[in-house]
Amino acid sequence: PRASVFTDLTIVPEEDRALETVLERDTDSADVLVLQRDPGIRPSGRPGETGTAHYQPLGTQDAQVIVRAPAASVVLVRNAYDRHWQATVDGRPSTVLRAEYMLQAIPVPRGDHTIVLRYRDPWIVGGLVGSAASLIAMIGAATAFRFRRRWVPSRDQRLPLEPQSGEDQA
Repeated sequence: PRASVFTDLTIVPEEDRALETVLERDTDSADVLVLQRDPGIRPSGRPGETGTAHYQPLGTQDAQVIVRAPAASVVLVRNAYDRHWQATVDGRPSTVLRAEYMLQAIPVPRGDHTIVLRYRDPWIVGGLVGSAASLIAMIGAATAFRFRRRWVPSRDQRLPLEPQSGEDQA
């Protein structure tokens, strides 16, 4: 599934060790979520007790996850982790953690919740502004070049600077 609820966690802060832990674990420990940072909650579910998570994309950079957690839990979202992802849980800002070395995880308290994920890269706005400025500069330069050609007389229309040979100089 695109999203799952976990109540059993292990924290492995070192990036290389987290990858090794994910790659080397056996299928019996696949129900233990590997996080690289403390989620700030203490899952307290009973063994075998799991919640539900239903993922729904809301566009190319937004998604919603409807969660039912039997206890304080961490929701694993199988999207690539990036620091520009932002999350809210029931409308309040939450933390997007790195899980399973490369995926997203969001801590939730016990109960029913709505997680909204949004991807917001601040460089996109800067790139758009820079592109717009470049386009305006190119249009300005093309316009100036066109008017310059219109107002500069051609070679045949220019007045001679020196009298032609054989003409009287007065």
